[in-house]
Amino acid sequence: MTSGQRSLVGMSMLAAGLLLVLAAAGIAWSGVQRWLAVSETRDALEMLRRDRVADARKLAAKASARVPDEVAPALLALDTADLDAVERIEAIAARGTSRADRETAHAAMALARVAKGKAAGFDLEGSADGRLLAAMAAANAGRDPGRLKPVDGEAPPHLNVLRAAHTVLLRRAWQAGKVSEVRAHAGALLLLRPRAPEAPLMHLLVGAGSALLPDAEAIKLCEAVKQEQEAAIRAVAALLPQRRAAIAARWPKAVEGLP
Repeated sequence: MTSGQRSLVGMSMLAAGLLLVLAAAGIAWSGVQRWLAVSETRDALEMLRRDRVADARKLAAKASARVPDEVAPALLALDTADLDAVERIEAIAARGTSRADRETAHAAMALARVAKGKAAGFDLEGSADGRLLAAMAAANAGRDPGRLKPVDGEAPPHLNVLRAAHTVLLRRAWQAGKVSEVRAHAGALLLLRPRAPEAPLMHLLVGAGSALLPDAEAIKLCEAVKQEQEAAIRAVAALLPQRRAAIAARWPKAVEGLP
């Protein structure tokens, strides 16, 4: 082998070595980014459990920027009020590596659309998500949503869809004065998120709506409500005429003008 050939072989080996180093560095960097994204997604979920939605979205947005093809952080970062953002998730869902990821993305997008009074836009027939979204759409349109009975063999719904459905149907039942339905939906929401800021109000609706609970105990439940307490107590007094005398004794203005 001549010196020129040896030089050429040496340069080729050096180039190959550099490529391997760059490839290894790229793999390592990708691994670091993925690890950071996993950590940020976990922290975002924790923020969401504490009802710190804005903080959760910020962390999830950082995670999504690191791993743009992953569905979970993109969904956590999603602002359902922004329909353009909702549409962008569809492209991510199409690249999802698992059926579960795609179904989760479709359920999230359908939920956002139904909340805005639009059609779900996805074929969710035969699924628990589809059934719940149909009930929400009916309630929003002023139609009878029916009962949320589970179907044998049906996969469980996504928790956000279930929570949204109970919230919408609770509002509809409250407006219609259907106390037993109000209690049922409030109880379901309480089970889904027992430490949510609205939990004291759910406790009040479940407890005060029962004829077995003494007025004194109902008043204690009223006092435990901290978020918009006056408005909440007035709404409960409107829903439950049998509690008005007890409420008026403690909060006279809460019952003023009620029919």
